[in-house]
Amino acid sequence: MARVSTVSPTCRKESLRILFSLAATNHWKIESLDISSAFLQGVSIDRKVYLIPPNEFAKTGVVWKLKKCVYGLYDAARMWYNTVKEKGEQCGLKRCPYDDAMFYIVDLNQNLQGIITVHVDDFIYAGCKEFQHIIANRFLSGLQIKSMESDAFTYLGLEIVQDPETHCIHVIQDQYIKELNVIGVSKQRQSQKSHSLTPGEYKQLRSGVGQINWLTIQTRPDIAFTSCQLSNNLNDPNVSDMLNYNKLVKKLQTDEPLPLIFEPIPSPECGFKLSVYSDAAYNNLPNSGSQAGYLIMLSDLKQTVRNPVAWKSVRIDRVCRSTLAAESLALLAAADHVLFIRENMMKLLGSKVPISIECYIDSKGLIELIEKTKDPTEKRLIVTMAEIREMVERGEMTVVQIPSKRMPADVLTKRGVDCCVLREHLTFNGFAD
Repeated sequence: MARVSTVSPTCRKESLRILFSLAATNHWKIESLDISSAFLQGVSIDRKVYLIPPNEFAKTGVVWKLKKCVYGLYDAARMWYNTVKEKGEQCGLKRCPYDDAMFYIVDLNQNLQGIITVHVDDFIYAGCKEFQHIIANRFLSGLQIKSMESDAFTYLGLEIVQDPETHCIHVIQDQYIKELNVIGVSKQRQSQKSHSLTPGEYKQLRSGVGQINWLTIQTRPDIAFTSCQLSNNLNDPNVSDMLNYNKLVKKLQTDEPLPLIFEPIPSPECGFKLSVYSDAAYNNLPNSGSQAGYLIMLSDLKQTVRNPVAWKSVRIDRVCRSTLAAESLALLAAADHVLFIRENMMKLLGSKVPISIECYIDSKGLIELIEKTKDPTEKRLIVTMAEIREMVERGEMTVVQIPSKRMPADVLTKRGVDCCVLREHLTFNGFAD
């Protein structure tokens, strides 16, 4: 029996934030739409599938043969995606090779005209008038639309607001945060911090941590370290983990909101800069573990405006023998991610728009290793440094040292750090390191 493909790509988080940045920069209105009964509007099913009719239509000895995929079939989402892809190709939309759920159009001069991203039956797009005409009159032709929204709307749990005058876009998850629930813990149970959880407690904690993780990857890098620790501890959680989860929920619900802000980037014809802030905390986790964290921002060359593109807080997958080893592995992971983002953007903008990469670290020792003013003593570190130096020597990126007090990624690597520097980077534009 032939294998049936079930893969249905959804838009990457970085791609959606690139769309927001380019929409604001080009003064494009962002719009969202939801397709009604999308699976039933997909391409015809290419195999024989039968189902028993509902009771009100049932007849003895009669089954129905499906013409289209219905909800519940494991390849229904894939068949719908194939429909989207075919309609895009018919309209002249190009599919991004690095994100199968992002489509775009360029004009004869290879200037970007618009972008549309897909998440099953939810779409969000922005572009010039010609692009909007193509989407409205060709791409959506024949599809039944449940809703279309702009200016202020909710998309996949993201509350999105675009100022029609400044074209600035704010993304926040206030309502999502309000709906988070703390886990009930008695005073007696609170004193049993090292005790294992009951099955009921574990179920609540696992569900709650899943919600926190979704919030973290979508809009809240400031809680990334705590979110990562809660996830790592799910293998063998105790009451202390449950209390830490409750503390985080209460903090989120009482702290000042932290929106992601996407402002128009000035002088885009001169190029863009991807700024990477990389940091690590050495041996601060159980079993001699170390934590890496990084933040990636998109800006103009003078960095008068910075828009968030990506962030991550992760336990380094090997035991580091020094601070330098932890810092170098964090920088290597950040560089890998930002190079991917640049390639993605270059597909959209073409090679005529320069996109530079500048990495910021607060480790003087790592700068000395990159500049070869001293040699590492660890043999594995020599390999890591060779990769980083090669990127620098090829001109793919530059690495600059900044003061530790100006490092926004610090909060991504350890507990108890004030997130004011990160908050400043996310909400206030126009300052220099």
